[in-house]
Amino acid sequence: MSLQELSDATGIPSSTLGNYEKDENIDMSLGNLITLADFYNVSTDYLLGLDDKKYLLISGLNEEQIAHIQQLVDDIAENNQK
Repeated sequence: MSLQELSDATGIPSSTLGNYEKDENIDMSLGNLITLADFYNVSTDYLLGLDDKKYLLISGLNEEQIAHIQQLVDDIAENNQK
């Protein structure tokens, strides 16, 4: 995805995004931080490097679907421990 495409999708100017990408603008506004976190479906802490956890967006799923996903994650984690 180009900076222009990200700009079009988020409303954040491409020049601002370019500065973020180059670490030339460390004073990111709270609004831009939240917008980018929402766009990428991650936490603001993840974007800031304070959290390395990944999250799944489960809104729109029913309880049975969520339970299936949780079981799959649990099975994979158990297999990784063997």
